[in-house]
Amino acid sequence: LKKSREALYVAVLLHDIAKGRPEDHSEAGARIARRICPHMGLSAADTETVAWLVENHLVMSMTAQTRDLNDRKTIEDFASIV
Repeated sequence: LKKSREALYVAVLLHDIAKGRPEDHSEAGARIARRICPHMGLSAADTETVAWLVENHLVMSMTAQTRDLNDRKTIEDFASIV
């Protein structure tokens, strides 16, 4: 559980690292995370978890803010991504 929290904390730190670049900042941020996480001591698995969270952080945000969370279709759509 402690390692899972570590990956989550790093993802929170890095989720907008590429904001302001001309390309999609989520995709660029995931690429950056894959480069720097090993230097932070994260395992390959945790690095991929961080990269996935960074790349998909807007999906989570948009779902929470724009969809009906009580709607079964919303849950199914979100579950198919995660």
